[in-house]
Amino acid sequence: MRQGAYDYQTKPLNLGKLEAVIERGVGHQRLVFEQHELKRRLDEHYGFGNLVGKSRQMVNIYSAVRQIAPTKTTVLIQGETGTGKDLIAQAIHNNSPRRDAPFVKLNCASIPEALVESELFGHVA
Repeated sequence: MRQGAYDYQTKPLNLGKLEAVIERGVGHQRLVFEQHELKRRLDEHYGFGNLVGKSRQMVNIYSAVRQIAPTKTTVLIQGETGTGKDLIAQAIHNNSPRRDAPFVKLNCASIPEALVESELFGHVA
């Protein structure tokens, strides 16, 4: 069983039970295939493939993203409007240990300057 068998049958074979086990096994394989396919699509859409810049600066950013992604480090991404901050954040999240948790974006520009620090780091009373 540990080497990949889905189930086993003892003699004498019960054809009804065998048919049910085969149906469950085929259904299980379909689910496994579907899961792998969905993960591949997510990786393709949200992984590093969406990051297209080729400049030296962008290559440095991709390198930093690949180093940061597998850690549990909190990241603050800053940049001008339209520079791809969302794509970088999504790539980090989708390649992190927390990829199965919700992805939460915070737009600091919408928070009053006096509250940014307490929103990001918490407030001690």
